Amino acid sequence: MISPGQLIASTYRVTGRIGQGGMGDLFRAVDEQLHRAAAIKFLSAGLDGVGDDVFKVYRAMYAYDKKPLEPEVGASADQPNWTMQKVTIDAAYGRERLPVFLFLPKNTKPPFQTVVFFPSARVNFLKDSSQLGDMAFLDGGFFQQEHPVTGMDQVDFAPRMTKPVLMVNGRFDATFPYDSSQLPMFRMLGAPAADKRHVVFDTPHDVTPRREDLIREALAWFDKYLGRVN
Repeated sequence: MISPGQLIASTYRVTGRIGQGGMGDLFRAVDEQLHRAAAIKFLSAGLDGVGDDVFKVYRAMYAYDKKPLEPEVGASADQPNWTMQKVTIDAAYGRERLPVFLFLPKNTKPPFQTVVFFPSARVNFLKDSSQLGDMAFLDGGFFQQEHPVTGMDQVDFAPRMTKPVLMVNGRFDATFPYDSSQLPMFRMLGAPAADKRHVVFDTPHDVTPRREDLIREALAWFDKYLGRVN
């Protein structure tokens, strides 16, 4: 039960209830870190996504015809321990060319343990360069929408993320608040409890001030699911 005066995520002081929306309760609050008014939402209990039959239709919306990638190697840059190489490939739509930057380690032989970085810092970890999606890294949270676009609602997709997930956030993140965004997303993830971990640093949205701890957490996750490397 949320009540006036309650402090949420050591940041938001609740001052009153605004009302109820389609996905939860909305409260007035004061951000005691930034000294400004705020509104926070708490998701309703039992928020469910679509059934498997409907989700199959949604998933088909993302299907594409497999075809040759037609890779072209571009510029490269050498560093002491790795080489950066730019490669362009055909995208799965239209005539667009998609740039891919490869960071190839030196002094070792493939197959490599592969990390694929997607836009907005989402990451997949692969056992080797022939596999896709052995585990995932998330740095966001549940993005609340009163009227989500059909086929793009996190409530439908998160429970079906059954791969091991390492989720890293800042406790004072104003974009993805701890109580109303991070925790709902983590709870919705479909990975078994033993295969998902939520690491929270005492930072805002940008967790890089805890860079060494972030690297330590990621490497430990690598070792657990990909096997230790030298």
